[in-house]
Amino acid sequence: MDLAGCIASEDFWVHARLSRAFFLAGSARRLEGDLKQAEAAFDSGGLYLTGGMLERGIYCRSVALVRWDRHNLDEAAGLLRRGAETFAESRRREEEGAC
Repeated sequence: MDLAGCIASEDFWVHARLSRAFFLAGSARRLEGDLKQAEAAFDSGGLYLTGGMLERGIYCRSVALVRWDRHNLDEAAGLLRRGAETFAESRRREEEGAC
């Protein structure tokens, strides 16, 4: 199967892997200090969210860290709050506490 075919697929696992790949790329870019590219990677990854609670919590927390680094503290706080709520709903107390 070619990459374009995978991306066009409605397969749950394809979307889950694509979102995770973009989230990892965004995290790496943020750690390198390239906040513009980090934000772009998270925006792209958001297109492939599958609806899982853990995935949404990770997304909120990851984007919050970029917003924090950009000094958008209100947005960061809101995203961290939403991430914590999402982790609490899925009974992931350790993850909730990290937000």
